[in-house]
Amino acid sequence: MAPKSVMSKNKTVAVIGSGLAGASVAHAFRQRGCSVTIIERHADIASEASATPSAVLMPRLTARESTDGTFYAHAWQTLLSLLSEVAKNGTNIGLQQCGVLHLATTEEETARQTAIIQSGALPHSLAKQVSPAEAAGLAGIDLEMGGLHFPDGGTLSPRQFCDALLDGSVVRKKLAAARLERDKDQWRVLDENGAPILQADCIILAGGLDSAVFDQSNWLPLTPRRGQLTRIPSNNVSDTLTCVLAGEGHLTPSRNGQHVIGATFDHVRPEDLGERKPQPERDADSRNVRIVESLVPGLLEATIEAVGESWAGLRCTTRDHLPLAGPLPNQASYLNDFADVKHGHRWTQYPRATYHEGLYVLTGLGAHGAVAAPLAADLIVSQAFGDPLPLPRNIAQALHPGRFIVRDLKRAKN
Repeated sequence: MAPKSVMSKNKTVAVIGSGLAGASVAHAFRQRGCSVTIIERHADIASEASATPSAVLMPRLTARESTDGTFYAHAWQTLLSLLSEVAKNGTNIGLQQCGVLHLATTEEETARQTAIIQSGALPHSLAKQVSPAEAAGLAGIDLEMGGLHFPDGGTLSPRQFCDALLDGSVVRKKLAAARLERDKDQWRVLDENGAPILQADCIILAGGLDSAVFDQSNWLPLTPRRGQLTRIPSNNVSDTLTCVLAGEGHLTPSRNGQHVIGATFDHVRPEDLGERKPQPERDADSRNVRIVESLVPGLLEATIEAVGESWAGLRCTTRDHLPLAGPLPNQASYLNDFADVKHGHRWTQYPRATYHEGLYVLTGLGAHGAVAAPLAADLIVSQAFGDPLPLPRNIAQALHPGRFIVRDLKRAKN
């Protein structure tokens, strides 16, 4: 399920979008010696979902072996390696590796966490199940429950992280890519007036929901979800919190006298889609406050009246909550060449899948963009250069952008 042709070194790459997806894939191509140009429609980088003031870093693991659990276990280790690389450069990305404690608020959650540890998805040094007493010692506050401890977890500033990853790339702002045209062995990127922006050997669509605005990609099944973070004042007790607490939501340690709590994951109203920047809502703040109360009752004595600044944005998600990462299929060819998959005849011989040569997509990162993006970016670079994949082949196929075309064909009636 990969393109037939591969790139050689010293090729030009254009990345549309400068958020976590775009910055991660730009960095990965730069590491291979490519000349990379970012096209960003806003006046600043990472201005949509990646503009969130704080991202919590922790892997999304599953009790039973699963595609998403395996992906995020690999992604977590890739992210930690990248963070170490960035730290060596001395770049400030607002990183606080204070650890994350995923609390076991129910017996069912305790059993789930036990199964995760027993699965060996991550080594003991990266994930450990702790008792209530151990959890209290790690958190610096009284706790009545244990949980999963990720010692390398914490928080960072997504925008500062993106800025660090874009070092060495050319960033062109206030340019809205509207059309893509294949010109011999290169792609041309055009603006809304048809004027050329640039030419490149390879293009990666990494603009979140905007990844589907092009004729070649308008079939991508992307779904917006509204997310809101809330700041709330700390007190003498909560000031002693030393790690991130997570469960249904999360609570960060106090910085400058405030905690960050969240985050909501809501369906989107039509009015939120216009400017792609929804306004914070009081109801979402209230729900975030309730999240804190469910994690540590009475810790903040939190009320909606105490809420400070809030932030809201739109996440780009997919139906199966896994990123889209890989070569962009030619939808018309896919529909024609694989039309018979609905009949379920395993002996049918299908032609080689058809792609838009040199065109890739990385989007649909959802609520775990900072963790998912680096590995997804490495996957795309390995496919572009014909290198060994950085994760199991079945997981790479589960991220493939063509998976939804095939699934829809299988569901089609005879």
